Amino acid sequence: MKTKVLMLVFASFAFIGIITAQEANSKLLSKYSQEELNQFKKDNLKEFYKLNYFVEKGCYIIEMPSKPIELIELKKINPKTGYVIPDYIITLEDLDDFNPLEYNIYRSSLKNNYFRAGDTGYVIVVQSDEDIDVAVTNEMRIKNIR
Repeated sequence: MKTKVLMLVFASFAFIGIITAQEANSKLLSKYSQEELNQFKKDNLKEFYKLNYFVEKGCYIIEMPSKPIELIELKKINPKTGYVIPDYIITLEDLDDFNPLEYNIYRSSLKNNYFRAGDTGYVIVVQSDEDIDVAVTNEMRIKNIR
């Protein structure tokens, strides 16, 4: 009986550890190692959640608006170095499972940024730091994460 209880306790802790380890979106691995993500999560939990939120929900794709807006040209980069990949042409396939860490995407403090996705007819909307911070604060409050 004690063996079964110990096995159940061990399995519960192992399951909790697996769930915690999988909280990082796999898109983050294009730029960071698992060890870096684990350390980042340990050192600065809220910033870790903001980064995770950014790749999951902080950007979205819309059709090119009919009204004029300030657009930044979207460019493919090497996520590890940040260098632009020369002569890369953005296609609709690039937008299918879009990872903002693989492009010259950046956030502004108070305003959304708009990136023109080549000649696809689409724009990538990047939420402001302020909007992402509010959303992450609310999610962490709901999940009771401190």
